[in-house]
Amino acid sequence: MTNHEFQELIQNGLGRAILYARENDVSAFRDVILDACLHCYSADAQCEGTRAEYMLELINQMPDKMFYRDRVLESLPMGGDDWDAVQRSHLATYMALEGDDGARQAVYDHFNPGPRHGESMANDFLQLDGLPGFLFAAAKIGALLLVKQQVVDTGWLWGTAKEEFGGDVAAAALQKAAAEDPRVEAYRLAVAADEKQNRSAHDDWKKVTALSYAELAPQLLTAKPYRLRSWGSRASKDNLECAAHVFMATQVPEEQMRYLRIF
Repeated sequence: MTNHEFQELIQNGLGRAILYARENDVSAFRDVILDACLHCYSADAQCEGTRAEYMLELINQMPDKMFYRDRVLESLPMGGDDWDAVQRSHLATYMALEGDDGARQAVYDHFNPGPRHGESMANDFLQLDGLPGFLFAAAKIGALLLVKQQVVDTGWLWGTAKEEFGGDVAAAALQKAAAEDPRVEAYRLAVAADEKQNRSAHDDWKKVTALSYAELAPQLLTAKPYRLRSWGSRASKDNLECAAHVFMATQVPEEQMRYLRIF
């Protein structure tokens, strides 16, 4: 197998690379393998996640797996706020979960979350240490919120904590830690604001979807596009037929576009 062929296999996350590594000497592909450890080549990481687990399975087949382990841990201080940084964090976390104490310490020492992808890495600490790990990550995200409140993504870590520990347990732990740590308090306030906004949006969605077409029509030109889509997704057959008749009759492009939002 050529270097290019093996590179294509691992960058596409194909199991053939792992099978080949089990049966062959892949030391000639060291640079390619290391590159795939340190960089995320997922086609859509938002949907499919990183290749951290795949890469760990691959390097675990190799006699020189400690070389890759050391390079991954050395990369953690680089930080970053992209999917490459997320993959390196995940990969080190999986090593820690396999009993690597050095990897565990490195993940904690070098967690420096960015506003866009910090929560993706923060969830690693729930895997490692449960509720204490959550509070550690919450403090780190909270520190970021204190200086970049308007641009920090929140909600994912909190949602995971509620699923793992139950909403009441997670909220009580957060409240207790927040009383002693202003960073955790910043995080607690942010997730409380998010939940309030989500409840308001849900209530608004329920009100919109309950309208008849006659009630919706006066709001048609001013309603947000997502509200029109919400109404259309829940409207009765009779209401949709009313909207369709008006849509077929209108000659105004702006109104036509509004009606298309419904369908």
